[in-house]
This record gives sequence, structure tokens and C-alpha cells, in this order.
Amino acid sequence: MWRKMIVAVAVALAFAVTVQAAAFTYVPSDALFRMSEVAPVYFLDVRGTSAYTEEHIKGALDTPLMMLRQGKLPELDKKAMVATYCGCPHAMAEDAANLLVAAGFTNVVVLDDGFYAWKDRGYPVEKAKVTKELRRYNLEGLVADKSLAGGKIEVVEPVTGQREIATIAADGSFVLHLPYYGKAAGNELVFSAGGRTWKRPLRDATDLRLE
Repeated sequence: MWRKMIVAVAVALAFAVTVQAAAFTYVPSDALFRMSEVAPVYFLDVRGTSAYTEEHIKGALDTPLMMLRQGKLPELDKKAMVATYCGCPHAMAEDAANLLVAAGFTNVVVLDDGFYAWKDRGYPVEKAKVTKELRRYNLEGLVADKSLAGGKIEVVEPVTGQREIATIAADGSFVLHLPYYGKAAGNELVFSAGGRTWKRPLRDATDLRLE
């Protein structure tokens, strides 16, 4: 048992990238799964209740990012190992980890490649009894206002409240991976960054421009 634990921790440390200026690490699916087999890991799904209800990592707690932003923390031992995850693949989970660390949690990791990589690799997932079709959209866009570079752009699907986040690059570009359950192309999305908002239809795109 101890040998397995040592191997699992060694694998995690070999692949995890320590985030400077933040007291948490990114851990890929393979390493985090091995860690969870030999020691308790509390998975926090920060994608939102709608996505959580459809499917989530087995045993995960529904912990929407907005709930954490409002100061509503999970009732867990702050010394326990906590793994945050989202699907974008880790921007929201990173924000959640920062909030947990600021609140005094001392053993926080982020699932580096996100929920959908975990699922694709065949690791344990729990699904709703009636599951809607999962559709994945890829968006490459550009924010015209270069003063927003380095900040975050957030997209919300108004009906379910599902949120996804990406970082705006120095040239104003951003890439969003949007996994939605039962959402067809054309549904309206709301983008926000730096106090500004834009409404655009859901679609695969490589030329989305936010003026």
C-alpha cells in the first residue's frame, strides 16, 4: 500500500507544474487518478449545477465558481486534498483554487487537462439518468480593445448559467472550448471582459471579433 502511494505521489510530482504566486499545482488526469486511488481526494466541480447534473467526476461535489466568489465554501477540512476542475480546461478551476487558498485551504490542486480529458481517458464519471447530447464548440476570437490583454474573458449560456473562462492574449486573441449539453448552434451567448459585454450566437468559429 505504501509503495503504491509513493509511486502515485512521485507520478504527480513528475507531471505537476507548480504555479508561481499561487499555493496550488496543476495535475494531469493520469496522475490525479492515481493519487485518488491511494489517498482521499475531494473533487470540486466548478462548472455550474447544470453541467454537474448531466455528468461529473464520480463523487465530486457541485461547487459552482460563482458560489465560491460569493464566499460560500465547501464544508471540508482545510487540510484535506481538494481538486478543482472545470472543462475549459482549467481557467475556472484555477480561479476556484485561488479562492480556496485565500480562504485557508492548504492542499489544493487543479485538474490540468479538465473534466472532458478525464472522461475521454475512461476515468470514473457519474451521469444523470437522462443525459442530453454533449456538443463541443471551439471559438477563436479577438477583443479589439487591447487594454483588456492579460485579463479574463467569460462566456455565459443564459438559460443554464453555465460559465467558461479564457485568458486574453497580448494581441487580444482568445480561445474558448465550450462543452454544452443539448445546446444547438445559434443559441445566444453572453461574453464579458473588463466590464464590457457582447452577445453572440453559439457556433464553431475562428473569426469571432468583439469590438
